[in-house]
Amino acid sequence: IGGVGMAALAALLKWKGKEVDGCDLYSTFRTKWLESLGIPVYTGHDPSHVQKSDIVVVTSAMSADEPEIEAAKGRIVKRGEMLARIVSEEKTSIAVCGTHGKTTTSTYIAKMLSLLGENVIWAIGGECGDFPVAGKVTGLSKQDSVLVVEADESDGTLAFYRPSMLVVTNCDYDHPDHFKTVEEYRACFNTAKAASKEVVEGESLGDFPPLIMKECGKTIAALAPHNRRNARTAVEVALRRGHNEAMIAEIFHKA
Repeated sequence: IGGVGMAALAALLKWKGKEVDGCDLYSTFRTKWLESLGIPVYTGHDPSHVQKSDIVVVTSAMSADEPEIEAAKGRIVKRGEMLARIVSEEKTSIAVCGTHGKTTTSTYIAKMLSLLGENVIWAIGGECGDFPVAGKVTGLSKQDSVLVVEADESDGTLAFYRPSMLVVTNCDYDHPDHFKTVEEYRACFNTAKAASKEVVEGESLGDFPPLIMKECGKTIAALAPHNRRNARTAVEVALRRGHNEAMIAEIFHKA
């Protein structure tokens, strides 16, 4: 439960009113953070941990012969599949996928929409400064919350996602241990695209809109090329959600 993806999912499930607990080999700052949210965390692995669980969520990093997994047969769901279920059930959800840049792009999107006054919940596979792996911000918007998640393709669970908006940063062949060919890898992305209500392709976007370039040019110029593309993708998401260029330019430096 202490891994970035598992911790983010655990927090998200807790906020959705589920009874959540978990275990890890060691106590860490992240397991202590989960405990501060009211999630019991056990140190070490033992089959007794899963005796009363309705569902046991596992990371793909776990070996299939772990005693806990053996004890939970028939109740196991992969982390990516569980996150996909949550995303697909939400009224408004943004799933960010891609070979590179998805953590940064997810963070940009969650921060930007929060600063623009939206009610944002996020679950991201990495910490950025003081921005934790999962969190929620109640903004000024009267609209429903928007869920922003990082969607991992490494184990194929990306194909289960049905978000309101799928953001694709790029698609360079990776994870040959799971995807035996380039075609298999791209097919996983294509399945997610076909199931999404709207798709934003980061690599197909042009430069920043003129007003944002004018107001934020120095900040944009200071970004490394790949982060410039990640930021541009986040701006596109904000634009498609109805925020105007002036508002985005005003908060761009903070995001």
